[in-house]
Parts: sequence; structure tokens; C-alpha cells
Amino acid sequence: MPARNSELEGQIAKSPGDPAPYLVYADWLAEKGDPRGELITLSVALEKDPANTKLAERAQALHADHDAEWLAGVAGQDAIAVTWKYGFLESARLGGAGDYDDTPEVELGELYAKLAPLPSAALLRDLTFGAFGNDDGEPTWHASWLVDHGVSPALRRLAFDKGGYWDISWTYLDSLQPVYPLVPNLDTLYIKMGHMDFGEIDLPQLRDFEVYTGGFSAENMASVLAAKWPQLERLILRFGNQEDYGASCELSHVLPLLENPRTPKLKHLGLGNSGFADELIEPLARSPLLRQLETLDLSLGMLSDTGAALLAKHADAFKHLERIDVHQNYLSSDGLGTVTSALKQTEGSEQKQGDDYRYCSISE
Repeated sequence: MPARNSELEGQIAKSPGDPAPYLVYADWLAEKGDPRGELITLSVALEKDPANTKLAERAQALHADHDAEWLAGVAGQDAIAVTWKYGFLESARLGGAGDYDDTPEVELGELYAKLAPLPSAALLRDLTFGAFGNDDGEPTWHASWLVDHGVSPALRRLAFDKGGYWDISWTYLDSLQPVYPLVPNLDTLYIKMGHMDFGEIDLPQLRDFEVYTGGFSAENMASVLAAKWPQLERLILRFGNQEDYGASCELSHVLPLLENPRTPKLKHLGLGNSGFADELIEPLARSPLLRQLETLDLSLGMLSDTGAALLAKHADAFKHLERIDVHQNYLSSDGLGTVTSALKQTEGSEQKQGDDYRYCSISE
């Protein structure tokens, strides 16, 4: 097993973007005869001089000679994609990212069990659990993968992304609550799933929380309202309008977020894919939360000309926003014109059609 220094890794994890402590680690590795020390030194030098082909060729040669060792157990697998930074893995995606044909049949937990203990993954900053194929009709992504095998202290972004293999309403993410103590420095959490359990959210450094779903529940909203995330700057929630897919969150469950905001740094809010978009406009206009925002996302839902008229009526409340996103709703050309005339920062492309049956864009 290649050399590893947990004390130096802990120091780097406090500021993983700073190259200086990596060079200290490089010297330590070089003393141990570990060629990754040279890779670290080359990587830092290449960042300063990216056009230096001699350095680049030497780094490529090191990878060619040693990746089988540095990525022992996962090297060459289609089910994992990685990037490097300063001689360590910077990002890893386990599973697929694209459509059905691009999704491997793989056990993500087993793959992560091989990745997590690698010295090269000790300072992983960005981790995505992507799509996997199997014969199970209710595929589940598990927090236990992280609990059982550990998390890099440098982790800043964590994503659970069901990919294109399964219909979103078939996918499940079990409770994330056991993960939060393991990721105190997490900056970004992204979830693209049909059903999920947030638990009691306690992420003191989180700045970006985004959920892509058609099955947002009342319980999910309760977790958001009780969350401890004082640094949060971006909150993007998508709801859905069909209870068959788990979408039990109603306007009444969302109103406390607007009436009593506990996010003093929030600047970017998304309340999209909603069946109650029209009814949301007036509470938003009165909300103390709106006043601190820079952008507002109401896309993918069932906003109609009724909502457009209310946006125009309360234009003074929304005029400070840099951007309002209402694309993929149910605005007629006249309704969209009403909004864009009153609020020129509005983005309203790809409006849906249909008077008899309306639906949110993310559902099944």
C-alpha cells in the first residue's frame, strides 16, 4: 500500500484549494520513495505553467506507470470516472451519468468500498453516486455506503444523481442524517431522486442545496424548515403535483419558509416544479425572504396567466431581482408578455400547452 500521512491530510483538508501544504506532503512522499510525491510537485508546477509540455508529458507518464496501483481495485472500470488535482483524486463519479445505454450494472456500495480507503482518494473533494442498473424495481441509494467506509475530510460536494436509467419516481434515497456528522465542511449537496429522507439537517458550512424531484413530501419540507445551515446561499426545491409519486408538499407547508426565514445569507431561491405556483406569488411578494434574494426560480411548474398577472401586479416587490425564471410553465404568449413587460429580467422560454390537463415537468 502506498504511503499515507493522516496528519498532513488533516491540515490540507482545512483548505484543500491551497497548493502549499500539498508540497509538504510531496516532500514526505518523496522521502518514502513514493512516486506520487513527484506527481504532486508536477501538478502544482503545471498549474502555474499549463503550457509546459515537458511537465505535462512527465505527469502523463507517471499516471501510465502507476494508476493501476494508485487506483487499485477501480482502475479501468467504466463505472467510475475520476479527476486529479495536486496528486490526489479531486472528484469521483460512481455509476452512470447519461441515458439508459450508458448505465453500468454495478453495486455502488461495493465500488465505494474499494475507492474510499485508497491513499489517492484521501482528499476527495467532489463525490457523486450516479446511476446503476439492476433487476430491482425500487433502486435505493444508501447513506450507509458513506457511514461504513468513511468520507474524505476534504469533501465539499456530495451528489446523489439517479441518472437516466430509472424513471425518477422509482428511485429512493434513504435517510441522510447519519452522513451529516461526517461532512462538517460540505459546501454543496445535490439530490436527484424520486423519494428521499433528509432527516435532521445539520450542515454548518453548506452553501448550496438543490433537489430535483417530482416527489417532494411534507416531511421533506419539514426537514428544510428545521435545517441548521446558517451559511446557505442557494436553495433550490422542486415539488411535483401528483401524490402517486410522493408529492405531498402543499403551499401551507412552504409558507413558513417565506414568513420566518432562518437563512440570513440566502440569495438564490427556487420553488419550482410546483402545482401551487399561482398561489405562491402573493405570499412571496409579502415575504421578508424575497427582499434578500438576488434570483428566483419558479420554473417547470403550473404557473398560469393568473400568476403572471399577480407578478405584474406586485412588480415593485420583485423588481430588485437580477433574474426570475418561469420557463416551462403554462403561460400564454399574452401572459408571458405581461410578466416580461413588468419584469424585464424574466426568463420564460419553452412554455407548455394544455388546458384540460396540466402537470409539473418532473413527475413520473
